[in-house]
Amino acid sequence: MKTVRFISLSVLLVSLCLLFSCAAPKTVLRVIRPAEVDMSDYRKIAVADFQGPGRSGSLAASILTSEIFKSGYFDLLERQHMKKILEEQAFSLTGAVDVATAAEIGEMLGVEALIFGEVTSYSVEDLEGTEEVKKRVWTGEYEKDKDGNIIYEKGLFGIKHKKKKYKEEFVDEPYVVRSASVAVNFRVVAVETAELLAVKSNSSSFNKKATGTDQIGKLPAKESILENLSRKVVDTFVRQIAPYYATVTKKFEKGSGASKQAIKMAQNGLWDKALEIFQREAQIHPKPENYYNIGVCYEALGRYDMAEKQYETALSLKAKDLYIKAVADIRKLKEEREILREREE
Repeated sequence: MKTVRFISLSVLLVSLCLLFSCAAPKTVLRVIRPAEVDMSDYRKIAVADFQGPGRSGSLAASILTSEIFKSGYFDLLERQHMKKILEEQAFSLTGAVDVATAAEIGEMLGVEALIFGEVTSYSVEDLEGTEEVKKRVWTGEYEKDKDGNIIYEKGLFGIKHKKKKYKEEFVDEPYVVRSASVAVNFRVVAVETAELLAVKSNSSSFNKKATGTDQIGKLPAKESILENLSRKVVDTFVRQIAPYYATVTKKFEKGSGASKQAIKMAQNGLWDKALEIFQREAQIHPKPENYYNIGVCYEALGRYDMAEKQYETALSLKAKDLYIKAVADIRKLKEEREILREREE
C-alpha cells in the first residue's frame, strides 16, 4: 500500500463560504480531482532544463519545479542536486533532449521519470496607432446663469471654483494593443523503459487594448505578462500529471419550514446539524427540495452514496434541471474518488 502524501484516499470536501442573496443561497465545496495522466508508479521525478528562446526555457523549468513541489504529490529531485550529479558524470545538457537522452539522464539521477521539453512560443509585441475618440473638452469658458453670472461649484475639500463649460468633440488619441503568447511542449519519460508517459502541448495568450496615455501607461509590463502566461501554461500541465484541488458550487433549495435555519447551520460549517434539520423537514414535508438539500449535506460530508440516493429521490419527484445535474455530478465525483483510491493502492 503506497503512502498517501497530501491527499486523502477519498475526495476531500470543505465548505468554503455560503453566499446569500435574493436568489437561492449557494455553497462552494472544495474537491480533489485525479490527474489526467496516471503517475502513481512514477513518484520520484526530476525536471530537466527546457529549451527555448532567451530565458524562456529556464523560466519554464523553474516554475515547473516550484509547482510540482507545491503539489506535494511527487518526490522531486532538487535542481542544484541534479546539476551536481550531472557535472560529476561529465554530462552536458546543452542542446535538445530526446527520449533516449532523457532516460539516460534519469538513470544517472536515480529517478523513475524525467520531465523535459521546449518552449515553442514566447513573444510579446505592441501594435501602435491613433484613433478618433469622442471626449469632453473644455471650451475655455465658464458656465453662467441666466443673468450672465459665472456659476461656482464645490470641489475637493469643499473649495468653490468656477464651473467649466465643456463640449464634446472627436480628438486623435494614441492606442496600443499589447499581445503575447506562450506555448510549451512537455514530455514525461519513464527512465527504466524509455517510454513516453505523457506528451502535452499547452499554451496561453494575452491581448489588451489601451487608449490614451494614461491607460497605455497602465498596461502590464511585457516581462510580467510573459511570466504570468508561463505560470498558466505550467499550472495546466501540473494538473495533468498530479491530483489537484477544484471548487464545486452547489445551490440550496429554499425548502420549507426550518430550511432557512438549516442553511444558516451549513453556513457556519455545522453540516451534521443542518442535515438533521433537513431530514426532519423531509419527514414532515416530503418535497423534492428537502431531499435535494439533504443530498447537498451528504455531499459536503463526503458521503457520496447517500447524497446520490437523496438526489435521485428528489429527481423522481420532480424532473428539475438542478436535480438532474446533481445526480450527474455526484456520480462523477464517485468515479473520481475511485480512481484516486486505485492509484494509491
